Amino acid sequence: MNNKKTYIIFLIILTIYLGIVFVLYKTDALGPKTSYIVFNDGSVLTIEKNKYKIDTENEEVLKNKKLKVYDYNEYLGEYNVKFSENTYKVYDDKYNLIRFQNSFIATYSKKDTIKMNTSKFESLNAKDLEMLKEIINKENIQTYSYLPIEQKRQINVEDGKQTYIYSISNQSIVNNDEKFFSIVFTATDGEYQIIKKDVANKEEYNRLVSYNIEALIDVDNDNTDEIVINTQIFSQNGEPTRELYKLKNNKYEIVELQKSK
Repeated sequence: MNNKKTYIIFLIILTIYLGIVFVLYKTDALGPKTSYIVFNDGSVLTIEKNKYKIDTENEEVLKNKKLKVYDYNEYLGEYNVKFSENTYKVYDDKYNLIRFQNSFIATYSKKDTIKMNTSKFESLNAKDLEMLKEIINKENIQTYSYLPIEQKRQINVEDGKQTYIYSISNQSIVNNDEKFFSIVFTATDGEYQIIKKDVANKEEYNRLVSYNIEALIDVDNDNTDEIVINTQIFSQNGEPTRELYKLKNNKYEIVELQKSK
């Protein structure tokens, strides 16, 4: 009889233990540490260890979660996010809608392993323009009318060196340049690395690829920002793509994003 009672008590304790483990696993307190980045078009980047998967409008990810919401590089707070009919809604607990001046981006991570870079835009200085001249001269571009796109922001790297990222282009229908360019590059102490570039003759203007720095974000809590670049054909005829770049051996390399099946 005592053995039977002991066995029953053991089963009860085991059941309770397994129940607690299951709950902790489902809430990411135990098991995989999964984080999410939600973009302006509804795409969701899922990050689990060293695996990165991109989905389109994954509603399951957003359920019962408060996301950290940004107006591009400005933090707005933690809000509810819902995607519906190719658009998104961001609202507080009283269902008041949150407005955006720029572009929406949101993150979710249980242990705050994702850190958005909220550095401000800076103006190009004389050294920046000299560096740009050196870069485009290698593409046989000596002159340009003006730069309608000239983004410059400081990017975080673990070694603490002052590093900047630039997205610069002369693409504009009012320009009458012989060549058009769109370039993304980083620079540290005057040493630059080109991450993306496209150059087109005037006759091929409509096929020029446009690069936009969608986010600077530390996705793996290593004090070094990853770069998210959004790419689209300037004429808007092509499908936009999104790429993630990670710093490896002092060089930014593209990270494979697994597609949802």
